[in-house]
Amino acid sequence: FATQNRAVIESDFVTLILENFPEIQSVVAYGGEKIKKYGKVIISLKPYGDDIASSSLKRRIINFLSTKTLTTEPIILDPEYFNIQIDSVVSYDPGKLKITTPELLSKVKLNVIDYTNTNFSTFGNDLRFSKLTSIIDGSDTSIISNDTKLTLVRKLYPIVNVQTEVNFSFDNELQKYFETTYFTYTHLDEDLEVRLVGDTNGIINIVDSNDTIIVNNIGTINYSTGAIKYYLTVKGYNTSINLKVKTVSSDIIVTQSRFLSVDSNDINVTVQQARF
Repeated sequence: FATQNRAVIESDFVTLILENFPEIQSVVAYGGEKIKKYGKVIISLKPYGDDIASSSLKRRIINFLSTKTLTTEPIILDPEYFNIQIDSVVSYDPGKLKITTPELLSKVKLNVIDYTNTNFSTFGNDLRFSKLTSIIDGSDTSIISNDTKLTLVRKLYPIVNVQTEVNFSFDNELQKYFETTYFTYTHLDEDLEVRLVGDTNGIINIVDSNDTIIVNNIGTINYSTGAIKYYLTVKGYNTSINLKVKTVSSDIIVTQSRFLSVDSNDINVTVQQARF
């Protein structure tokens, strides 16, 4: 429980918010010294049914917390969301299959959705690869094995026609792979559909639909640390620009203040007969 109904230590802020704001699904608090805001406590919130708390809700929380602390100023920062794309090829024994293959596919996908909804409901939850693959294997007695690949995704929503700095870290050691989804970019007065690609040295280039480099070295990605930095002005994009990487480890680890999420549209399952 919060210390005498006051916010003294970081866990007090968490307890007071969860007890007094039932619309909040998950909250994390940590010392401001981690981001060079000394004497402050940093709070990230995830409300039910949304990714970002409204401005009015943030004000209500800050005003409430200000009555509970005398020395520490609370600051609310929007959480960092990272998505996971799951691609799984499931092999089954046709002699043990008692349902149709479309039903098997649906059964596997629903199990994965249930697992991700249960395990990624709070901040700082990691994805454990062995747990995920065992969930897939256990979906039906006919399943023999699965070949599952994970892609870590950061979705960005930049303001169009304004140069934007992207500077953050995936905080995992990465394979030498980086690419984005397509977006519209103006090059030599021509609007092109392009994407970003990282080469094996971590140099980020803009390439067209033929994978021809049209602008080289707009930034870098450090595959050892996961740190990425570049500047870019985009003309337009669909719903988001997705930055995609693959981790060296089978597990995907996130820091306490980050939130992993899996969209059902990013779960791609195919089923095939096992080869004996």
